[in-house]
Amino acid sequence: AEDNITIKNLVFQNGKSSSNAGGLYVHAEDANITIDGCEFRNNYAGNWGGGAFIDGTSTFTNNNFSGNSVIFSGGGIYANGTSTFINNIFSGNSARYGGGIYANGTSTFINNIFNENIVKIGGGVYAKGTSLLTNNTFSGNSAQGGGGVAFYQPAGANLYIYNNIFWENAQSVNGDDIYGYRETQSNEINIYNNDFSCDDIDGNSDCLFINGYINGGPYNYANNISEDPLFVDPDNGDFHLQPDSPCINKGDNNAPSLPDTDFEGDNRIIEGTVDIGADEFYLLSYDDGDSVNSSIEDGVPTPNGGSGDGNNDGINDSIQGYVTSLKSITDDYVTFETGNSYQFGNFQNGQPQSDAPSGIVFPYGMFSFEISNINEGDTVTIKLYVPRNTNITGYWKKNQTTGKWENIAQSIDHNSVPGKTVITFQLTDNGDYDEDNTLGLILDQGGPGYPMVSVPTTGPIGTLLLFMLLGFLGLKMYKKI
Repeated sequence: AEDNITIKNLVFQNGKSSSNAGGLYVHAEDANITIDGCEFRNNYAGNWGGGAFIDGTSTFTNNNFSGNSVIFSGGGIYANGTSTFINNIFSGNSARYGGGIYANGTSTFINNIFNENIVKIGGGVYAKGTSLLTNNTFSGNSAQGGGGVAFYQPAGANLYIYNNIFWENAQSVNGDDIYGYRETQSNEINIYNNDFSCDDIDGNSDCLFINGYINGGPYNYANNISEDPLFVDPDNGDFHLQPDSPCINKGDNNAPSLPDTDFEGDNRIIEGTVDIGADEFYLLSYDDGDSVNSSIEDGVPTPNGGSGDGNNDGINDSIQGYVTSLKSITDDYVTFETGNSYQFGNFQNGQPQSDAPSGIVFPYGMFSFEISNINEGDTVTIKLYVPRNTNITGYWKKNQTTGKWENIAQSIDHNSVPGKTVITFQLTDNGDYDEDNTLGLILDQGGPGYPMVSVPTTGPIGTLLLFMLLGFLGLKMYKKI
């Protein structure tokens, strides 16, 4: 019977070896090796396996490899034999071959993230043998060949690449995303439903280059895209998908070894179709940070029918920090929209301020909010969508320099969006209409309105003449009777 070796929840840090395995070495001919929940940090080896050298049948789950290095192969891991990698993160590792992993043998990669690994060949992975990659994310890795992945297919080995993101990887010779070599015409390659850095993936392009492809053989690909995946914050290692990511619902549900959950345990296939990459976007867990409860935003009428999309852009307002829908003091919905790099917050509605101009009607009251994520001195364009009201002529805001209320609307549109009046105005950070005087933050309080219709008065003489006229008319009517 085979034995099991399990190494769990340990930290391997600052290890050094002049030969193999800077952090961990395991050799087992008749055992299943499992490495789970471990940290491998800043380990070094002279030959193979900066973080770990594993020889045998192995499974790596929920581990983090960062800052490990090696002279030759496998900055994070050198794995020899049948190996499986699930829910691991590889960042900042370096080697000559395989910055994150060098896998020699049959290998499977599921729900892993490879970021900023540096290498000569195979920034994230160098795989030799039959390999399966399903729902991984490769971003910001660099190499001379194969910024994301490099592979070598000896006779009888096949390659399967499904539902992966390859974005902003770099190479100096061939293959930003993938570089490979297949030894015979019988080697099969299948590439489906991935997001690549370029849209030319015929095997001879800047992002996907395969030596030996000219020898013929099965090379199958379809349903791949080339669009910015819109990670939340890749510069700080956050590879969750934003709500408007083109990778949402674009994967293949029939991908081999499709996992039940994503890299952090969220269910796969939330809306009928699996997402591309290691993360499965989960709408209910997304907080857009604008301070308005999602249940309120989801109730705003959509101009073209339905609800949840007050500005009619095709995306629910409750998952966009730069679009906010809320109710006015009259219980009418209004929607504020600004540029997608900014963030709304601290929304409040209320009655007009005590010093608001008495000659202006504010049918929806006034609103205050903050705009953040801006550069000092930025001018921000804002659109306000209110129920269609042709009386609306502007948006009034108090000039902080003069103390006067002024109409700052640049345009009023009653027709473009069904059932809506759209008011466009601008605010400048630390400008005349910014109430907080804090650089990098705009605080606004104002509201849409229109001038009050005045009723002319007669004065004392006019009143006397009016009574005389009414008396005269009354006398004439009496005589007729």
